[in-house]
Amino acid sequence: MATSSGGKKRPRADLLSSLDAAFAPATQPAANKYTTQAAAQAVPKGNKQQAYQHLKRKRKGGKNGKQQDKNGKEGGKGGNNKINRDETKKEATVDPLYEKLGADLLSVGIKNCSLHPQVKSLTNPRTLYKTLNNYLEEVTKSTRAANSAVNSLKTKVLTLDNPVKMTVAVAAEKAIATTSRAQTAKLLSGRRRRELGLHLLSGSMKYNDAEQLNEIWTRYIRQVAGSEINVVESVNKEAQRTRNTRLQAKLKYMDLSGCPIEVVQSQNPCNVGLRGIVVAETQQTIQICCPPSSSDNASDGSICTLVKADSRFKAQLNPTRSLLLEVRCTASHITSRTLCSTTMAGGGVVRLLLLGAAFHALCILSIFDIYFQSPVESSIPSANYTSNPPAKRVIVFTVDGCRVDKLYKVTSAFPDRLNLNPASKMALDDLPNSRTPFLGDVMRRRGSWGVSHNHVPTESRPCHVALTAGMYEDPHAVTKNWKQHPVPFDSVFNQSNNAFIFGNRDVAPMLARHAPQAHEEHYSAREENEMAREDPSLLDVWSFRKIKALFAKGTEKRDSELYAQLNQDKLVIYCHFLGTDLSGPKFGAHSREYLENIAVVDELVEKTEKLVEKYFGYDGRSAYVLNSDHGMDHRGDHGDEDPAKTRTAIVAWGAGVQGPIAVNITGDRMFHIDLPTQSRAEVQMRLGAQQHEEQVAEREWVALTGLKRKDVMQADVAPLISALVGLPYPRNSGGVLPFTYLTKNKYRANAVRANAQQLYQHALRKEEVKRARRGWLFVPYEPLRSRALDLAEQIDKALNDISDDESEDHKTRDEEAHQLVEMLSQEMIDISRNAIVYYQRYDWLFLFGAIVLGYVGLALVLAVAYINLLEFRLRWLLTHTVDVRTAVVVAVMIWWRFLADSPVSYYL
Repeated sequence: MATSSGGKKRPRADLLSSLDAAFAPATQPAANKYTTQAAAQAVPKGNKQQAYQHLKRKRKGGKNGKQQDKNGKEGGKGGNNKINRDETKKEATVDPLYEKLGADLLSVGIKNCSLHPQVKSLTNPRTLYKTLNNYLEEVTKSTRAANSAVNSLKTKVLTLDNPVKMTVAVAAEKAIATTSRAQTAKLLSGRRRRELGLHLLSGSMKYNDAEQLNEIWTRYIRQVAGSEINVVESVNKEAQRTRNTRLQAKLKYMDLSGCPIEVVQSQNPCNVGLRGIVVAETQQTIQICCPPSSSDNASDGSICTLVKADSRFKAQLNPTRSLLLEVRCTASHITSRTLCSTTMAGGGVVRLLLLGAAFHALCILSIFDIYFQSPVESSIPSANYTSNPPAKRVIVFTVDGCRVDKLYKVTSAFPDRLNLNPASKMALDDLPNSRTPFLGDVMRRRGSWGVSHNHVPTESRPCHVALTAGMYEDPHAVTKNWKQHPVPFDSVFNQSNNAFIFGNRDVAPMLARHAPQAHEEHYSAREENEMAREDPSLLDVWSFRKIKALFAKGTEKRDSELYAQLNQDKLVIYCHFLGTDLSGPKFGAHSREYLENIAVVDELVEKTEKLVEKYFGYDGRSAYVLNSDHGMDHRGDHGDEDPAKTRTAIVAWGAGVQGPIAVNITGDRMFHIDLPTQSRAEVQMRLGAQQHEEQVAEREWVALTGLKRKDVMQADVAPLISALVGLPYPRNSGGVLPFTYLTKNKYRANAVRANAQQLYQHALRKEEVKRARRGWLFVPYEPLRSRALDLAEQIDKALNDISDDESEDHKTRDEEAHQLVEMLSQEMIDISRNAIVYYQRYDWLFLFGAIVLGYVGLALVLAVAYINLLEFRLRWLLTHTVDVRTAVVVAVMIWWRFLADSPVSYYL
């Protein structure tokens, strides 16, 4: 070991530092206050005083140089001599080792020697051994000194390279001890910072300066912990944990000046996600230089001051390995610095995002299991009638897109020609002719009328399904764009002996698709476009002409087979008028064209009735039902649940239909609405939400205010059509027969009982399907088995008490029996419909509970991930949450759903 001039041993670090100073290049890069700070902080503890003295001398020399420049002309030659003497003195002070080496050479007899130029050009003292050894061999060849003195000199040179061999473990421990001593250097004092000018930070600085400071910090961190952060070989978890612990111990007091950081947590939420390079650090704050918005790094970056209290920062140590250092600050000091890996954490976050996306996709699919269950059940037995129906045939008119307020408003002649005062006593017979004189006469003198309330979607195809099948839209039809029904269903056309359907190309084929005995005709797309462009009412005329051609051809001479079909019982003729559905969007629901199209429909209905009655010889066995599938707003749009779109008209007359019933209007209500069926609750709920429309109706439907109004749900129209001609009710129908439209007799009581039996069979089929799938876990709807059977017996007993005798004595008794049958049937219908809804929603509680628990669990996982943002792993989450109890609970749930024969989606 080399010794100093005082005789004491010089530390090896001092020796190497002297050699570094001796062989340092003459030109140094320009230094600024940031590089000076980093260089001063990177000095080891043992050399700090020496470095400080060196910097002090350098600063003093700089001041002398400025003074010499100022007095250059006055100093003259004497000033130049002084500079030469200072340079000579500087060379003597920075090269003490080689002065000692020159003295050793003189002691062995070598005079006038100087170091070889190659030796002086080397900058790394640890590579001098071979060069100096060769140099000594040359200069000692001619000496007469003893070999022992020469060998002693070579030994001194040998110590410069330290060729002593040691194990890898000892070398690692020695390196760790050296770096530990180096990183324990304290931060610069406040006085030192002021001397370096680090306390004078403006609101902005060149981002290039901050990047230079970052380069110095990178070299600094490599010097402190280069052996740990540069290791790339794969190791086991225990070795990795030990390496991280050792690295965290080294980084405990690391200086952050020049470190690129990102704000993870801050008292000011606006600072979260802020990135920049640390340029200054105080006891309570950290100042960072944020990159400029433009791509030009030479522009000014903004200086942001971040409060350390309750803050967390993320610093990247090694870009190649993506090692991160998380710095947590509380109050006014750094509490912990945790090492983590962005590769693992980033993978955990990505997996968490994928898990969240998969969970939400699964929840979207659960909508189909909850709300999109088909109501159609096969193998439901039919409920047949025992008595003769009042009508042999029924003609159904559907006015597509007709608003009920426009139909009834023009019927009362209010909108165009008469400003009728509701208090006026003008007789109905004195009203002038309106645009719909025929329908107005039917409602006032021959039939029953009301408002039909439909369900969303208020589109043509779903509404026609409700009108003819008695069930609302199968939700699976949303995948077919509401254009066709995805499951075969039963309708009035299936139950009829013969059916003839005329109308639109989207409606007519759909209604006849599952009815082999139905005959349909529709116009082509080209014909529809041509007629709609010229006049939409021509589409309605086309349907009437087809009916006219049907009866013209259906004579015994021209077509005996068609003649036989037309004269059979249970005949259904369906006429679809599309003109209003095209006039509304084209001209508007308040337009003259739309109202004139309604007038055309009125005339066509009148001509059709005359044609039918004439063909069948006025036998009085024909029934007529006019309705609409949906309404529209003033622009012609439909599809949602706006009252203008869900309120439609229903008018019935002919064989078996009860005539108009005059009522006395008392109180503020202008209409007497008859709601005796179990659809009462739904209708009343709709009317409660349509107060404005009812007020307008009372003001504009003046000609109808003295007549009993019979509101129904749209699904109730199919049972009404079936009851008029004695058809078995559609098997999947959920509608309730509006029996007040029928003439009160024994047939009506029998039809009401059949409606209750049909819904009861429907509920039993639902129960049978659920019981077969659930086994001993099945929970039935108790009232269906207990109360419904008793009601069926009471209904049969009351029905037998009704006689066909028309005498006065029997009328009173029959009236009571009618009321009892109707009351008991409605109670049975209520139980059966509740059972159908119960089995339709049987799994809702389980599915809703599973989805809610799933969202709660995902929220908890996200909360854990947010709290442990850098350390979060899905594997860590599973290892800390899944145990034996969790596995047992999951196994029990899977076994429970297996016994319940649940679909595969339920296990997800």
